[in-house]
Amino acid sequence: MRNINKILILILSSLLLTSCFWGSSEENSALTLHETDNFSIEIPSAWEVIKNDSDLLPQPKSGDIELAVTSSDIKGGFANTLLILGQDLSKTTTSEDYSRLNNVGSSKDYTSYLDLEDKVFTFNDSDTTKLYSFEAKYNSATPKYKFVQAWKVCWDRWYLMTIWLSLDVTDTTKYEDFLKTFTCKTWQKD
Repeated sequence: MRNINKILILILSSLLLTSCFWGSSEENSALTLHETDNFSIEIPSAWEVIKNDSDLLPQPKSGDIELAVTSSDIKGGFANTLLILGQDLSKTTTSEDYSRLNNVGSSKDYTSYLDLEDKVFTFNDSDTTKLYSFEAKYNSATPKYKFVQAWKVCWDRWYLMTIWLSLDVTDTTKYEDFLKTFTCKTWQKD
């Protein structure tokens, strides 16, 4: 878990992105379906997908970058960011159990950590997990961000969805709403 958190901060820093609340051009932005071989998720139509072969995305030490999207509404050089990492599971588990297990120790991975909320979170497909909201600072030289994180298990693979927000965002409901649309594709074992 520690490596994943460091990877997320590294990606965030390398993209030079932090989140701001949606600007007027995105507040009423419709959601658009984004599909991969393994899952689908609805993201704001004004957001841009960052290609995996981009120099902006370093290779994580564990897990794979499944999707990286950023807001096109940039304020002060920063934009909203969503990153989804995925990796094969070593044993079968549920989204909620995996989420709890992997959130333990997050507070030790940051110089500054403030747990804002953790709650049961239900995806549109009725799968439940834990949704974590927290403020964190990677080290004394980096700004503090607000994070919204949820884990989802699709058969034999986990997915970590992380959204970075500025500290002035007080209501994360609209961000949670598009995380709820994450749906596993039909699984067929070879």
